[in-house]
Amino acid sequence: MIPSCKHRTVQRSTDWWLFKERYLVECLFNKLKHNRRLATRYDKLTCTFVAF
Repeated sequence: MIPSCKHRTVQRSTDWWLFKERYLVECLFNKLKHNRRLATRYDKLTCTFVAF
């Protein structure tokens, strides 16, 4: 969702609550992609999780 331009003749309404929620979900998936070993559990031993 992209906010409308300022020079538009008819302004579209922007649901900022929805915009914020979508941002949080995108950040969550970004963190999961960044920390792949948490998402897919490549390290299944507890000692490796302690080291992380």
